[in-house]
Amino acid sequence: MSEVYLALEEYPFTQNSFVTLGAFDGIHFGHRQIISRLISEAKTNGGVSVLITFNPHPQEVIQKGPAEFRLLTTLTEKLSVLKQTGIDRILVLPFTRDFSELSPEDFIEKVLAGKIGVKKIWLGYDHGFGRNRQGSARLLEEFGTRLGFSVETVQPQEKDGVVVSSTGIRNLIREGRIREANQLLGYEYSLSGIVSRGDRIGRTIGFPTANIFPENPRKLLPSNGVYIVGIVIRGILYDGICNIGFRPTYNGRELKTEVHILDYSEDIYGLPVCVRFLERLRDEKKFSGSDELRSQIKLDETTARAWLAKQKLK
Repeated sequence: MSEVYLALEEYPFTQNSFVTLGAFDGIHFGHRQIISRLISEAKTNGGVSVLITFNPHPQEVIQKGPAEFRLLTTLTEKLSVLKQTGIDRILVLPFTRDFSELSPEDFIEKVLAGKIGVKKIWLGYDHGFGRNRQGSARLLEEFGTRLGFSVETVQPQEKDGVVVSSTGIRNLIREGRIREANQLLGYEYSLSGIVSRGDRIGRTIGFPTANIFPENPRKLLPSNGVYIVGIVIRGILYDGICNIGFRPTYNGRELKTEVHILDYSEDIYGLPVCVRFLERLRDEKKFSGSDELRSQIKLDETTARAWLAKQKLK
């Protein structure tokens, strides 16, 4: 089980540390290739594998421009995935304005060498750290020669001929291309949240829904539309259909994420759940009224059941 440290002051200095550093939003296929190599080399050399990440995401603190940054993984989700990789230690550094002003030289000497005990570090080819992202792999190599650690620059990782990046995956999710995003992530994109009370329109037309309130407002939602999903309730996975949108048939003005859980009728208001996005069914659209909407949802359910049955046969 991975050890998690939420502050540098808590972290136990260990001289033989094999380290990687980054935001690791999404913990996608490329990230896990690096983590796997790191863990293997640490074990071979009797060392400790260490992943250093940040909370909040650096872009949330230093972002410039009008576009609001959106997360692939909240801290809770990120730690959940990271713990499954088998890495020994996860250090989450609080990312503040003051921390962002730390010079790259001080970060290397005072944090990596002074507090962590780095023996070798893996860094992305385009990763910058320290004030204004001035730190680089070349700077690390210069300090490593003097302080006794080595540096490996990690080139872009590909899967099926596609370069894997958090930015690319965000774009796919924004476009609703959830199956392609899942392939690059290496797992099903998910949304964690609490089931809250809605206006119960779904129940009146025979399709009750769980209204999901995301645990983090910066969590990236797939583009508006209807999706086949899995939903984890009390540790058990159920099948469902999720609608993301404004419910134009009823002139809705608030963005909602609602899940109709197949073959399920229990009261789950107030419970934490995790929605896993599997496949996109269709765009959101405005219907003439409740009867037409009900007919479409029946069709969506039939399509979803057939798709899910086919997946289970693979």
